[in-house]
Amino acid sequence: MPILSLAGVKAKPAVCDFLGLTFPRELSDDVGEVLAFHLATAQAHSVCPGLWHLLPPVMASADAAAWIKKPGTVKVGSAGPVMTLGVSGVACLALRDSGVWPALLADLAGFPHRVTRLDINRDYVVDAPALVSAVLDAGYAGGLRLGRKSLAPTEVDQFLGLDARGVLSGACYLGKRGREIRCTVYDKRKEREDRGFTDPGPLLRVELSLAKISASLRDALDPAPLFHHYSAAVVPCPSDVPSWQAAGEGFFLEPRKERDYWRALQRGVDGISRHLKDLAALADRMGVYGRRALLKLLADQVGVAMPALPPLPGPVGLSEAA
Repeated sequence: MPILSLAGVKAKPAVCDFLGLTFPRELSDDVGEVLAFHLATAQAHSVCPGLWHLLPPVMASADAAAWIKKPGTVKVGSAGPVMTLGVSGVACLALRDSGVWPALLADLAGFPHRVTRLDINRDYVVDAPALVSAVLDAGYAGGLRLGRKSLAPTEVDQFLGLDARGVLSGACYLGKRGREIRCTVYDKRKEREDRGFTDPGPLLRVELSLAKISASLRDALDPAPLFHHYSAAVVPCPSDVPSWQAAGEGFFLEPRKERDYWRALQRGVDGISRHLKDLAALADRMGVYGRRALLKLLADQVGVAMPALPPLPGPVGLSEAA
C-alpha cells in the first residue's frame, strides 16, 4: 500500500530527467557521429569538444522562461576502457521537445552500451506540504522499501523551511547519495519560488535516481513502468501502466530512416541565426566589404577557400592575412 493515495489528483507524465551511458571506447568516433547529427538537428551549441549546450525550442516563451534559466548539457568523456555520455534533465527536455529523442535513442541502441544512471520524475498537481510530511513520517517509522531493500530511518533526510505562504514544507530524501535506488519527494512549488521563479501553483514532485538496476534505453523513452516499479511504496501505479521488464532491449522506436544531413545543417544554422545577424550588423560598420569579410572568416572556420578581398581598414587587411 503506497504512502500517498493521490486519489483524483492530476499527474503529469513521467519523464527521463538524466541519462548516463557507457560505450566501448573504440566506438567513440561512431557514437560521436550519431550525437553530432542529432544535436545539430536539436540546435545544440558546441561549447568545446565533448560538451554541448541546448535549450527547449519553447525557451523564448514566458512559460518556459519561468522554469529554466540555465541551458541543458550533453557531455562526452572517458573512464578507462569506456566512453561516457551524460544528458542532463534540461537537455532531455530539449531533445524531446525538438522531436529528436526517439531517433537519438534508437541510434544509440544500435551500439553495445550500458545504462549507468537514469533519473525519472513525475509531477502531481496537488498541495505538497502535508504529503511531504507524510512521507517523512513513514520513512522515520522504518520498514519503507525501495526495490528489495528496506530503508533504515537513518537513511531518511529532510530539508524543510517556510514557503511563501508561511507553511512548513520542503523535501524528503529516501536513501543516501550513492545508493542504487534513491527517491526524493519534494514541494516543487516551494523549490521554484525559492529559486526566484514565478509561482507554478501547487505541485508535488516524486523523483527517482537509479543506477545498476538493468535499465534500458526503452526506459529512457517510456519511463513510467520503471518509475512505478520502484516508487510503488510511495505513490500508486495507474492501472494503464504496464509492468516493468528489466533490460528491455530489442525494441523498435520508429522506422530507421536515412539521416537527413541537409536538414540537420539547416536546423543548426537556424540555431545560431540570431548570432549571425548580430555579426552581420557589426560587419556592416566596416563598409561595403564588411559582409564579404565576415563570409571569409566563416569560410576559414569550416576550411573553405575564398578569393582574397581588397585591403580593409585596420592593422591588417584580410587579403594580407590570407
